[in-house]
Parts: sequence; C-alpha cells; structure tokens
Amino acid sequence: MIALCLFFLCFAPNHVDVNFYNLPHSFYFSITQIDHNPKAETLEVSMKVFIDDLEEALETNFNQKTHLGSAKELCKTDSLIHLYLKQNFYIEVNEQTVEQRFLGREIEEDAIWCYIEIPNCPSVQSIKVTNHVFVDLFDRQQNVVHLKVGQQKKSLILNQDRTEGLVEFAQP
Repeated sequence: MIALCLFFLCFAPNHVDVNFYNLPHSFYFSITQIDHNPKAETLEVSMKVFIDDLEEALETNFNQKTHLGSAKELCKTDSLIHLYLKQNFYIEVNEQTVEQRFLGREIEEDAIWCYIEIPNCPSVQSIKVTNHVFVDLFDRQQNVVHLKVGQQKKSLILNQDRTEGLVEFAQP
C-alpha cells in the first residue's frame, strides 16, 4: 500500500492534488516540489507536511507547543518553522551551498504548505537535496521530492536510510 501511494505521488501529473485529509496517518511522508524559475533566477520550493507531525517536530526540537492554526498559536511559530527547515532541509545548486528564504506557510485541512525561495539561480545543472524532515521522529518517514528544471522532471524518495539525493539536468 505504501509503495502504491508513493508511486502515485511520484508519477502523478502536477495538476493532481493529493488530499492528505482522507489518508490514514499510518503513512509518514512529505511532498516537496522544487521548480526553477529562469525569469526570476530562483528555485521555488513548496513543501507539504502533516500539521501534527510538524507540531511534534517543533515541540521535540525547540520545546515549544505551537498550536498551529488555532487561536492559541504562538506568534513566533513562523520563526520556529523557518529554523526547523533550515536545520533539516537544505539544497546545493551546481555544487554550491545556497541561501534559503522562508516565504511563509498556509494551512490546508490537516496539512501545511511551507514556501521557500532560493535566489541567484540563473541556470541549474544539478541540485543536491538533503532532507532530514521528521526522519528522527518516524522510522517510516518518506520525503518525496519532485524537481522541475525547464521541461525536465525528476523525483527522489528520501528516508531515514537515504537523506540526500543528487539530480543532474541536461543543458539545452
């Protein structure tokens, strides 16, 4: 069943929306989309995770109950999310460490989208993704990463045993 869900997530067209709300939460995964925007010379990163998993990670790592999406939400929640992602998700472009700008987040049912921008990326030959998100909390955590540069689409499945992957793109 897990393999079937991961296959769907990896090979489904980009316009298909995965509804986290209807999935049993015995699956531990995140979905990250990384798109190169040549006009803006940026990488645009969108990461979708379960709210309860993110809250557990923030509480475990920073000893803070955030109450995401509720009236009791901490005012410093965005700073904690940014710090957690900075410590657990990073990217190298063309073998160079890059700056990540946390743009914000939005809640969608029982999931949350986190948005990151990586500036100064006029061309992309390779992207190395390191994703430790939740792997210290859940043994079965799967972090699916979809990458798009030009018309080229590639995917990675990262987990506790393999937290990083390198993808190379052919140049036009």
